[in-house]
Amino acid sequence: MTALLWLDWRLFVNRVRVIRRNPRRLLPWLIFLVWLIPSLINRVVIGSQLRHLPAAHELAARLGPLAHLIPGVTLLPLGVAIWLSSASPPAAFQSPADARFVIGAGLDPRVVFAWLAVRCLRSSHTVESFLERAC
Repeated sequence: MTALLWLDWRLFVNRVRVIRRNPRRLLPWLIFLVWLIPSLINRVVIGSQLRHLPAAHELAARLGPLAHLIPGVTLLPLGVAIWLSSASPPAAFQSPADARFVIGAGLDPRVVFAWLAVRCLRSSHTVESFLERAC
């Protein structure tokens, strides 16, 4: 597991180096952070004030039973996405050097493929969330 963490750390460091060489690559991340920071502050401020409103307690009592459906509703699209993607090959390494490093580390193949899938999901989720918020 430490080999995978080290690999992700090196990829992050290399991305920072690329951004330092070409600062225009930082622009999408700045746009995302400019949107994200005020959003998080609003959630904290509004969330702390909601506890003191009686209407919020009434709404919570009405929406409480729906909380039992949330895990299933959340897992259903994930299951469909996994089912649809099962026809394609598993996640790929970012470079041949990554593949040689991870395969040479002697890790369990299931751990490596799980790590690659999580990394692909994380990167695709980051891009999708950025595109949704940009539009």
